[in-house]
Amino acid sequence: MVNLAVFALLTEIAELHYVTAGIGAFVVAVSNNFALNRRWTFRASGEPRTAQASRFLIVSLCGLALNLVLLRVLVAGLGTPELVAQAIAVACVMPLNFAGNKLWTFSFG
Repeated sequence: MVNLAVFALLTEIAELHYVTAGIGAFVVAVSNNFALNRRWTFRASGEPRTAQASRFLIVSLCGLALNLVLLRVLVAGLGTPELVAQAIAVACVMPLNFAGNKLWTFSFG
């Protein structure tokens, strides 16, 4: 939800290009997501936060790359409205991010 809200603000209010808005939304959402995942979804282990944050960032950057490819295909290739395309891209990438974080980011400690 954070990603979509920031994306909407950046595309509709700030009138940024949808790819730039996608990156901006990622930056805001990834910070929020790490804190929430560490605290609630995967319950923090005794492992240092920096180790988990590094792995989380790697998983998230892979997710961002896939998100941007999907976003570009949906908007430029298929003519999907930008916010709808971002929602679809986020929904497609979310399970992969979850799996990467469950199996790698938060599996140590």
